[in-house]
Amino acid sequence: MDKFLQALREDFRLEANELLANIELSLIELEQGLSEDTRQSLTEEIYRSTHSLKGAARSVNYPLIEQLCMSLEEVWKKLKNGEMELQSSMYSLFHQSLDLLRLLVDNSERSDAVARTEAMCSAIAGIEIQTKPKLMGLLDVDEHELQLHHAQQSQEIILPQEEIPVDQSASASEESMPKQRLQRDDTETVRVSLKRLNHLLTLAEELASGNSSVTFVSEELEKVFSGLSISANIHENDVRALVKRRLHEASKSINRLAGLLENHAHELRLMTDELIYNLKQTLMFPASELFAVLPRMVRDIAAESGKQIELVLQGSEVTLDKRILEGLKDPLIHLVRNCIDHGLELPEQREAAGKLAKGKLVVKMHINAEGKAALVVSDDGRGIDTKALRRKAVDKGLITPEAADSMSESDALRLIFKSGVSTSQMVSRISGHGLGMSIVADKVAALTGSIDTNTDQGRGTRFTITLPRMLALFKGIRVRTAGRQFLIPTSSIQKAMRVQRNKLFFPAARPCLSFDGKQLPVLSLDAVLGVQRSPGADQLDIFNVLIVNAGAQLVALVVDDVLGEEEGVIKPFDEGLGANRFFSGVLVPGDASMVPVLKPGLLASQESVASKSIAEKKVIRLLIAEDSLTVRNMLRTMLELAGFAVTTAVNGIEALQMSQRETFDAVVSDIEMPGMNGFELTKRLRSMPAFENLPIILVTSLESDDDRRRGMEAGASAYIVKSNFEQGNLIETINRLVV
Repeated sequence: MDKFLQALREDFRLEANELLANIELSLIELEQGLSEDTRQSLTEEIYRSTHSLKGAARSVNYPLIEQLCMSLEEVWKKLKNGEMELQSSMYSLFHQSLDLLRLLVDNSERSDAVARTEAMCSAIAGIEIQTKPKLMGLLDVDEHELQLHHAQQSQEIILPQEEIPVDQSASASEESMPKQRLQRDDTETVRVSLKRLNHLLTLAEELASGNSSVTFVSEELEKVFSGLSISANIHENDVRALVKRRLHEASKSINRLAGLLENHAHELRLMTDELIYNLKQTLMFPASELFAVLPRMVRDIAAESGKQIELVLQGSEVTLDKRILEGLKDPLIHLVRNCIDHGLELPEQREAAGKLAKGKLVVKMHINAEGKAALVVSDDGRGIDTKALRRKAVDKGLITPEAADSMSESDALRLIFKSGVSTSQMVSRISGHGLGMSIVADKVAALTGSIDTNTDQGRGTRFTITLPRMLALFKGIRVRTAGRQFLIPTSSIQKAMRVQRNKLFFPAARPCLSFDGKQLPVLSLDAVLGVQRSPGADQLDIFNVLIVNAGAQLVALVVDDVLGEEEGVIKPFDEGLGANRFFSGVLVPGDASMVPVLKPGLLASQESVASKSIAEKKVIRLLIAEDSLTVRNMLRTMLELAGFAVTTAVNGIEALQMSQRETFDAVVSDIEMPGMNGFELTKRLRSMPAFENLPIILVTSLESDDDRRRGMEAGASAYIVKSNFEQGNLIETINRLVV
């Protein structure tokens, strides 16, 4: 490809993704029943953006994108001119066309590109007033493919598109929508003002000048040392006087040069700090780039769950380090999904509780009094049931019943960040796996941040993530344990102290330490890392303890020695080594050693790790009830490859008989089966005391809310829809319910 055309296409990708993002946000706003003037303005904006995208595609020779934009442009032209009325049934088709355009922008030469484009254009051309487009076949963009595409582009999660009435859609308040549409940073390109670039160039030139000054001092020192040499031909009687004179001259020169060197070093430090600061400023982006994924995502989840949601975005103009924004994407998505699925109720439930049918979800970014960024995600839903959290943690073996009873409300709320803990009665594709909030805590800790949770039963929940606006030069406390040295981020350490053994107490047979009125779990770093303990460590009467912020909670970390603070740049592990579970990278201090940098977030997860070894883990026995031979064999093969022992039954009757003869750890059942369906099988099993707590997972093609409720009423533990079926989803669900 011609280099000039290739460069143009790179520019086109940036522009295209910016235009598509703007169209999508305007489209979502259009669904909210706004004033006629606002609707007309949004329609005009979509029309103009589509027209611009069409022209840009033509200029870089992308005929399929041009063709699809032309079809959309015709429809929006009619809508703009009042020749056609915008119907709620059209939105899903418009969103699918945007998804296809994104895939074409990424790769317009894909093998099915022509067929998909023609099918989509045909469907768009068939739009008429009061006519519902048929979205089938080639029009449907494969969900996995779309997720992969967005993961490569911007880490976004896209859920299946479903048509929904206007009054059931998630809405974004007009006043809180981002006022400035931001470009998508697909090629890791940033726009920098000419003024800032000129300033950076000036700083670089000053650094070069500073280097010249240091070089001058170095050359002068060489002259001084060369002047100290004495010729062998000098008479011995003259050597002493000559040496004395030359040492005096050298001393004066060295003192003068030392002063110059100190001044130059100070100036270089100032220039280097300013250069680093200004370079970091080029990576500062508004929070609206982080928020861009939310309107579409909330709309789709609202459609899938049958909930009405008003999305309010605030603080879009607050700027943060782009690396911080990227790191916040996963935590934000998990928190929003959690608020929707666990917090916000169905319209009829809200009205029964005296609330408005439409729930409110607020996502706000602001700078707190300490100058740190605070991301707040709140809802006005049912709140968090801390009693249910305690029960779940006890059932999972994370805490004892006695510890659950003595636990404070704040400590109980922190249980939500433990892996495997979820208050959801049903496991769905959206949530209920007990993993999302654990991921949130780990990601926040990796950004040297913290997360706080507040809840009011029946009124809502608020999550607050606090973290720095900009990633700074790494500072860490160097510690020694079991003869090895490690670094712990200074920003994660609240206090270092010496603690006597008699200050520890042991609720539920686990050592704890009282700190600021809280009971903190006491962990030994060598035990966390699985290294051999130092001889005599168990006999010590006084410990070196660091109070470490592990994301969602504080822990008391015992180390052998605290050696001091180090500063520098973390060198990440080579990609060929893969991600390291315990360490984010290494730091090379002045002594040229390589010291691993600990991930504080792992401490919270290690606190609840079971003591059983992998070798002791039992094989899980599953009973599969499925009348289709093909599906039955597929499930058997898939689950046996995952390490499960599988027995199959052709219907509910046979499954019931087998369960009474043999012992199983879980049942995976279809719903539609002859003789006895999955609902009936679940009810029969639940009616017998022996199967009261047996995990029962319904895998079905029935996707209606009524069927989900029937499954819950029958006593199912999880409900997985085949249309959204993923191998990892089922295996993950089994592990969560059984292990």
